[in-house]
Amino acid sequence: MNRNKLTRIATITAIIAGVSLLIAGVIGIASGMFESIAAGTFHIGQNGGADNANIDEKKCILAEGLVDSMAKGDFASATKDFDATMKAVLSAEQLGQSWAQTTARIGAFKSRTGSREAQEAGFQTVHVICQFDKASWDIKVTFDKDGKIGGLYGSPAK
Repeated sequence: MNRNKLTRIATITAIIAGVSLLIAGVIGIASGMFESIAAGTFHIGQNGGADNANIDEKKCILAEGLVDSMAKGDFASATKDFDATMKAVLSAEQLGQSWAQTTARIGAFKSRTGSREAQEAGFQTVHVICQFDKASWDIKVTFDKDGKIGGLYGSPAK
């Protein structure tokens, strides 16, 4: 293939991955999960991580496992606990493309540096803070009422 054709294929792939993340974001907005996705940051409720009595440890383990799977490049494992909506809008392949785009911007994944649980807008959420070569990143994993992953978002850690 010539260089122009490869460039077009790469551009189309990036657009598809971006649209998938946009769809997941729109679903999050429609569900009332976030107050400010447009700004690229996500508001944490007034209780922050303090009101965690009804969040079980299993969700923290699932969220950290999802991050570990993405870091290893095992996107099939990363998506195994997605709910039906997430599976419909973000395939393992699309997640891999999004991860590649993210790491191209902020460098290679180094480690998880912590996690915290929160109740946000009625949803159980785990924030997994990760260190990459160029930035610290907050990977937010939101769970539906059945304990499945219903949202996955990233933003610079605060």
